[in-house]
Amino acid sequence: MVACEKCARANPPTRVACLYCGAALPVAAGADLWRKPELRPLESWERGYNVILAPLAGTPETPLAEIAGYLQLEEPVLEMIARAGVALPVARTALAEEALLVQRRLSGLGLKALVVSDDELLAQDAAPARRVRRLLFTETDLIANSTGENAEQSTRWADVLLLVAGRIVVRRLEVEEKHSRGRAREILDERELGADKAVLNIYSANQQWWQITSDNFDFSCLGEEKSLLAADNFARLIAALCRRAPRAVYDDSYQRVRPLLTVVWPLERHTESSGWRRSRRGISTENVTTISNEAQFARYSRLVYRLLLGGRA
Repeated sequence: MVACEKCARANPPTRVACLYCGAALPVAAGADLWRKPELRPLESWERGYNVILAPLAGTPETPLAEIAGYLQLEEPVLEMIARAGVALPVARTALAEEALLVQRRLSGLGLKALVVSDDELLAQDAAPARRVRRLLFTETDLIANSTGENAEQSTRWADVLLLVAGRIVVRRLEVEEKHSRGRAREILDERELGADKAVLNIYSANQQWWQITSDNFDFSCLGEEKSLLAADNFARLIAALCRRAPRAVYDDSYQRVRPLLTVVWPLERHTESSGWRRSRRGISTENVTTISNEAQFARYSRLVYRLLLGGRA
């Protein structure tokens, strides 16, 4: 048994965190082989640590079935993640010690992985994304305009490093239920609404992070190239940025790997109630559930940026 240094209670030697208080347990030499991380789904409010698997080249030394069992993934899913051609998350833990344990274990099995915190991916310790409504192109600079204070920012074309494209999809489920004393709830009405928009994140060398969405952007910077369709304008905007930014890397892999991201980074789901209300049909409540991939795209976008900076360091 292992005694917790915080609460002094005894824990099984296979645990990484204390069963009672959640504190990290002391590590004995050679303990990695039998310690097991807790790979549970984290709550939406929890900040964790992500184990990112590098793309697999060739055949690994250890069978993927054994690695998948350790990561609590199905072997075909791990195979698709490893062969996707881009770095993707394979585990998310509550403690840094657990993520580092997984990283060391994968390294021992012949795989390359790194640990990135949620705080870094969700930009908790960096400048948040600025929602851009309009761009201005000059010979040397890219100028972004948005609403609010300090609405204008600029960066040199030579400092634009990365463009990450994707789509943000939001589903809204509305359910109205009738409440009667002594009876089961009766569903009076169900509605499902959806929104789907293109999104582009722009990263520069001076740590600026801009976001453009197709439903809230003025494409006047395209000049004579501007068309009547937002989808065409969005594609032309990306092409114009790529032509002017000599160092920029364009990444549109999100849509392709999105199902694989959901394994570790599930879609955000939030449910709220409008409260009790009285109508001709009696007393009822309405529950609204919103499902969105916005946080997932933000994580992936920041991950691509993090890996790009690491590769250029």
